[in-house]
Amino acid sequence: MSLEHKEVQSDLNFGDTFKQEVFHCIAYITHKCPLMQKLFCQWALLTSRQQILLNYIAFYALDQKEMVVFAGIIKGLQFWDALQDTEGACGYHQNPLEFSFNREQEKQIFNVILDISKMISTISAKMKVCSQLLEFKACSRQQKFDFEPISPDRGDN
Repeated sequence: MSLEHKEVQSDLNFGDTFKQEVFHCIAYITHKCPLMQKLFCQWALLTSRQQILLNYIAFYALDQKEMVVFAGIIKGLQFWDALQDTEGACGYHQNPLEFSFNREQEKQIFNVILDISKMISTISAKMKVCSQLLEFKACSRQQKFDFEPISPDRGDN
């Protein structure tokens, strides 16, 4: 194994460790932090198709380091969702000392959380608009308008 390959392997291990720490952090703070509660609720309302779309958008919108954070956040949200389904809103009491971040990492996690929230809001808004357009098209095909069009030669004078 060459030195170059070892460095890449080391980076991958750090990425997995960091992603695991992000997961622990998200799982721990979701019941305590209003921002995370809002994000969880937004994410939980997405259909599986919309969640796939979120992953797709994130893949193209975020850089490699942000994708590691994104993956940890999504894993934390999935864990929290499973916990809600199996045990109810009990909260997750993992020891907070099992994760530690420097200021730069905390800033990066916070920025990715905000980005995810914006992406989810955009997906939700676009899906609502699309469904309203489809509903409007369906209604307009089925109903005739009750009014007569105004003709330019109509003399109301």
